[in-house]
Amino acid sequence: MLPESNQVFKALEMSDLLGRIKPSKMDKYKQVEEFLRLLIPTLNDAIQAGHVRKPTVESPLRIVDLGCGHAYLTFGAHQYLQAAEIPVSVTGIDVRTSARDRNNAIAASLGIEKTISF
Repeated sequence: MLPESNQVFKALEMSDLLGRIKPSKMDKYKQVEEFLRLLIPTLNDAIQAGHVRKPTVESPLRIVDLGCGHAYLTFGAHQYLQAAEIPVSVTGIDVRTSARDRNNAIAASLGIEKTISF
């Protein structure tokens, strides 16, 4: 769903300098991929059923990840939806200041801090 070489995997230290997922992070990569496989069809079904409004630039889809931790799924969903040209605003919540600080620094390094925050 997202190529191994996607910048987010490098920023999350999941991939090496050549853009290949590290063996120690392969399970996490598979988890992100499975989540993303389910995300778009579920979102489309919810929009068609009238449970979720169609996202627009003026009123983007708002996603909140409670207990985001290292935010693998949070960043993955953000990148995938942006690549699909679905306007999105993502907020990750974690009680640990260190997790929030780390994730905000990663968002800033990717230049996406305006559409994702922790």
